[in-house]
Amino acid sequence: MKRTFIAIKIPISNKTQELLNRLKIDFEDEKIKWIEDNNIHITLFFLGNTEEGKINEISAELTKIFKRVKSFDILCKGLGVFRSVFNPKA
Repeated sequence: MKRTFIAIKIPISNKTQELLNRLKIDFEDEKIKWIEDNNIHITLFFLGNTEEGKINEISAELTKIFKRVKSFDILCKGLGVFRSVFNPKA
């Protein structure tokens, strides 16, 4: 079983990279496990524990669906966390 989710990968522009670098500096004293910059994404749906044999099937179906979706731009404003800013994993 693997924990899986459906997400949109976010390409890292120079402006986004600058923001990430600033956040890492601002929060360097916090116990934050940063993901690799090339793995930044927006989670659309959390599937949870998924049988490994189903992952390729799910991926193939999603590929068919997303071929029909046109590209789009997203503007993000503000920053927040789920639950508690003092304990984001809670």
